[in-house]
Amino acid sequence: MQSVGYSEKMTPIRWAFLVSLIVLSIISLSATFTGAKDGKTDNDTEYLLRYKFSPKEELVWRVDHLNFVDASVQKVEKSAKTGSISKKVWRVKELLSNGNVIFEHIVTAINMTQKLSGSQPMNYNSEVHKSAPPGYADIEKCIGKVLTVVEMDPQGKIVRHEKKDVSHASTAGSGYMTIPLPEKKMKVGGEWSEAHNMTVVDENKKFLIIKSRQTFRLAKVEKGIAEIWVSTIMLSPFRNNPKVYAQVAPRLASGKVYFDVAKGKVIAQQMRLNESIVDAAGHASNVKYETDFEETLLKADGTWVANLLHGEETKK
Repeated sequence: MQSVGYSEKMTPIRWAFLVSLIVLSIISLSATFTGAKDGKTDNDTEYLLRYKFSPKEELVWRVDHLNFVDASVQKVEKSAKTGSISKKVWRVKELLSNGNVIFEHIVTAINMTQKLSGSQPMNYNSEVHKSAPPGYADIEKCIGKVLTVVEMDPQGKIVRHEKKDVSHASTAGSGYMTIPLPEKKMKVGGEWSEAHNMTVVDENKKFLIIKSRQTFRLAKVEKGIAEIWVSTIMLSPFRNNPKVYAQVAPRLASGKVYFDVAKGKVIAQQMRLNESIVDAAGHASNVKYETDFEETLLKADGTWVANLLHGEETKK
């Protein structure tokens, strides 16, 4: 079905819109499990999944995020590639009597690159550059600042999410801050899910509600590490509407999350997205989205707590 209201040319405004779509990804997740004895997998064992924190605890993750958009409009090729390596910190401020935790979310460092076809690459490294180049000013302001103060219950429900500064907090990315945990104990192979609504705008500038379900599967527990598979299913029809599809696509990433069973900490996660959309930028166009997202918990010396995503232990 041909979309309505699209120009036949790739204007600078439309190209900027396409580039902006690639920063709408996902997801910072953190969770915990209590579980396997002697580090062995036991399909009959039931695991109670709960978040755990200690007073004044500070958790630091390295976050690697790569986005690529390749657009073809009437045989004219355009591409945009952005990447970032950042350090995300959760600083525990208070443990409440009801089991909830209050923590601050901070980004302490970031190294960003951007390359648009037909233009010179751009880079901003907060640990090297004294000032940010044009386009990165808002990001520079957020480094080292408390972006949000979060109150979360043991199952991962966000009870309170206070943005300290809207412009700063927006640079931290969108998506889910945590994964929801099931109310009851789970065996290996068990699944749980959570429904979400997403607001999008169609080609007639009308707001639509897209319903989705994020599904989680406890795939295995080995040597004290729990592995959860994550996927998202859109329940509302959207693939026949290119403009809606383009807004929904960044939420379709899937992957794996790893947890330390005894300590209840996120060790690592890995998410992938690969979607192609026909007519997203007008008639006879094709837009391809690729996203790679990795997050690893760090020790005080900067090495990984557990090496699950890479070939050998390396100081990050």
